[in-house]
Amino acid sequence: PIQEEKMEWFVGPIPGAISSCKEMNGLLIVFIRDDGDDSSSVEEAFRSEAIGQYISGKSYKALRIIKDSVEYTQFNAIYPVIVLPSVFIILSKTGIPLQILKGRISESDLVGKLKLSFEKQASMEAVAQHSSVSQEADKSLASSETVEPPIEQITKEERIRKAEELIQKNKRIKQAQQLELERERELRRRSQGKDLADAKLAREEVIKKTWIMERAKEREDERKARAEILAKVEQDKINRKKVQESKPAAGSSSASVSHFGESKRRMRTGTMEDSTEVKSSVTSISENARIQFRLLDGTIITEQFKSSDQLIKVREFIAEYTDQSVSSFALSSTFPSKLLPTEDDDKTLSELKLSPSAVLIVTTAKKVERDVNGVFPRIVAFFLWLFSIVVSFFKYIWGLLSRSAAPSNTQASFKERNQRKYGRKALGRDNFKHFKPNNEQDSDEDDEERRKTDNGNSTQQQ
Repeated sequence: PIQEEKMEWFVGPIPGAISSCKEMNGLLIVFIRDDGDDSSSVEEAFRSEAIGQYISGKSYKALRIIKDSVEYTQFNAIYPVIVLPSVFIILSKTGIPLQILKGRISESDLVGKLKLSFEKQASMEAVAQHSSVSQEADKSLASSETVEPPIEQITKEERIRKAEELIQKNKRIKQAQQLELERERELRRRSQGKDLADAKLAREEVIKKTWIMERAKEREDERKARAEILAKVEQDKINRKKVQESKPAAGSSSASVSHFGESKRRMRTGTMEDSTEVKSSVTSISENARIQFRLLDGTIITEQFKSSDQLIKVREFIAEYTDQSVSSFALSSTFPSKLLPTEDDDKTLSELKLSPSAVLIVTTAKKVERDVNGVFPRIVAFFLWLFSIVVSFFKYIWGLLSRSAAPSNTQASFKERNQRKYGRKALGRDNFKHFKPNNEQDSDEDDEERRKTDNGNSTQQQ
């Protein structure tokens, strides 16, 4: 019987597979799988007869890694795994991935990728072998040139020409090596870019499919809910129609009236119950007083008292909390800012309007207490009062003296103004209203000027 050829999977850790693969100068094939159907399909492709026939006789080591295992974590740290399942075909000498296959892979595609990888390995080995041979030739040529022939056999021009040829040859070798490295780098970049693009497309496709499924489910749920509502509405219409047909016309009117009265009574009862509940809740809230304290160090504490508690109880609570005496601090409200004196200690919190909630500031007694009833302030107030009386008396005397001297000056100034205005001897203030011009035989021009003057004065008075 012919023995069936299959791919042989390496059993052991990853470093062992890499070292044995380097010894045989082969390819490292890594298959990373999960529990999905795509991984099972790819594994079936590896078990196929075509893969076994092609892979037989090749230099390779195959690893099978399961997701979330220790080997998976080690491998993912070096070669990031984006999509599962994935197949990495790596050149063991350099560690460069020649092919990276993602997702579901058919048997023919897998065979083609393996062939392409082994061909690429062969071409790279040929280039490396050629470069090594050329390097050995250069070394031998250099060693032969180091042996100086007789001067009679080789001229100076011949030596210069050979040196130039050797330099050109080395340049060509270096250029070929540089081109090969750039070519490999470009191929690697294109392969990685293609893999990333494929992974991005696959991810977008999965997100799109998920969104479409969720949207379809939402639409289906909306359609079912709408259908249920419409069915309920139709059933309600049918029930109402049956009830109306079963009742007589006369009875229906009386029933509707009784139903209206019953509903009104229920509404009234429900309103009374609601108002009773609201009153009870308001009463329960107003029985307590929630007070927030701001201490000297900036600490904020909150304590709950009864509305019937006195203010002295609040002071005792702060004294116990701060380890101070009641007289060493004072309490004041915030809005409006008001000091709570010690005379209010017998009043309740509700009387001081600290219920149901309030904010009190704790300050030192020196900042708020003042000696308003002491002896010194009373003496100062008395002297200020006495000084104000003396000042008021002198002001009164000065006013009387200034009035007695004022009329003569006023009369004189008034006469001077009249004399300047009318060009004649002015009369006194009391006789000014009986003033008449003495020269009654003035000319027409004087009458016209007097008329204009009188008109101007009357206009100013108005």
